[in-house]
Amino acid sequence: MPRPLDRPRPATTVPAAAVDLVDRPAPTSWLERWLDACADLQELFAHHQLLDAVIEEVRGRRIRVDGRWLVDFASCNYLGLDLDPEVLAAIPGYLQRWGTHPSWSRMLGSPALYQQIEGRLVGLLGVEDALLLPTLTHIHASVIPVLADQGTIFIDSRAHKTIWDGCVGARAHGASLHRFAHDDPGALEELLRRHPKGPSPTLRSMG
Repeated sequence: MPRPLDRPRPATTVPAAAVDLVDRPAPTSWLERWLDACADLQELFAHHQLLDAVIEEVRGRRIRVDGRWLVDFASCNYLGLDLDPEVLAAIPGYLQRWGTHPSWSRMLGSPALYQQIEGRLVGLLGVEDALLLPTLTHIHASVIPVLADQGTIFIDSRAHKTIWDGCVGARAHGASLHRFAHDDPGALEELLRRHPKGPSPTLRSMG
């Protein structure tokens, strides 16, 4: 349920003039583009009552926000294992043995748990090998350059920061990188026409 409309919204540092979305000229410099993006965010703050919500309590897939109980469709716990009783019961023993942090970059060293999980994933998925990475940042930085190789990447101009960082890493290793207007399949199609598919891999990201 939405919050009361008279609830104060979070403070913002966006200049008031930048919030006017009517007949706003197209931005030209990177600074204008940044202010333009902030203006869109401010517009979202003004009309979306659950943006930047404070989660006060969790009960299964229900959350309490501003005293109201809501069904949670926005969690990053995609598999729901964060509240699984079997997982919760096993955690204390592992905390005593390994602590709360994996401690090393996987290039330097890995807790034995990682290899055990990867071995089980190989059997579960029926694949030759598996690599466990703890964060999206690690996944994008590691996987995107490998997939792109010397090929071409087309990426939405507002793709997640970690996706963009992975693409920049791929470019440093020889891939070509092209951005297209946010949520604009037509702009992507135009780029694809201008850059015909070659023998190297092609990656496309819309988000």
